[in-house]
Amino acid sequence: TVGWDCMISLLQKSEANQAAFRSANGVTVILPLLISDDHRTGVLRILSCLITEDVNQVHHEELEAVIDVLKCGVVTGISGHQHKLHYEAICDTMGALWRILGVNVSAQRVFGEVTGFSLLLTTLHTFREGECMNESHLMVYIKLFKHLLRLMTTAVCENAVNR
Repeated sequence: TVGWDCMISLLQKSEANQAAFRSANGVTVILPLLISDDHRTGVLRILSCLITEDVNQVHHEELEAVIDVLKCGVVTGISGHQHKLHYEAICDTMGALWRILGVNVSAQRVFGEVTGFSLLLTTLHTFREGECMNESHLMVYIKLFKHLLRLMTTAVCENAVNR
């Protein structure tokens, strides 16, 4: 976590460092680490920093990338290998996105423009009837649904276009 803390301190409030990170395809490099329980928090902190501080969403592709990962439930590495996100990673990512949309109105706008609301449908499609019989699956789905509702509520809050 010390490495992630150092990276955050380098990126926070530093447009030059953020530009260097972006030009080095930093987001593409760190996104696959969302599958790792050890690195997910650091990745989400970096993404939150970049997206939140981009007040006018000049670099909206970062937010789009996070939304796309949530929509398909898969993250693709630089080598092209795809890795499926487990439910805990999806919940954590939705939680980070919820916080981002809560502080960045431009991010709310981008969320609507890139069909972020289709997350509602794609997430609900993952709830398979047969699996809901198992109580452990049911608890996971309830947690996922709670995160999804928070995200959708924040996306429309005080935003007439998204409503």
